[in-house]
Amino acid sequence: MVDKSLSLEQLEGHAWSTPPADATRLARTAHALRRLLELDPLTEGDFYPGDLLVAVLEVPPAHWHPSERRRASSLVAKLDNDPGTPEYVQREIDAFR
Repeated sequence: MVDKSLSLEQLEGHAWSTPPADATRLARTAHALRRLLELDPLTEGDFYPGDLLVAVLEVPPAHWHPSERRRASSLVAKLDNDPGTPEYVQREIDAFR
């Protein structure tokens, strides 16, 4: 049985590093987007500034591992009530909290 209290990195036994040279396009993209999101929470995917963060914040609470929720909370803290945060992102931040 899988211990649902553990993060994916804990279950796999290693942290995300640079994807290998033979990684699929999807794996390379996931790694790159994760790094970008942590550097700039308003990073734009394909739609609008902050769309990646909005997608992350819409994950149902039951699916969050505590360490990943803390990670998302630190992203949110960078933007919460900042005048430069778009209104649609602030709504998702408010709902996340």
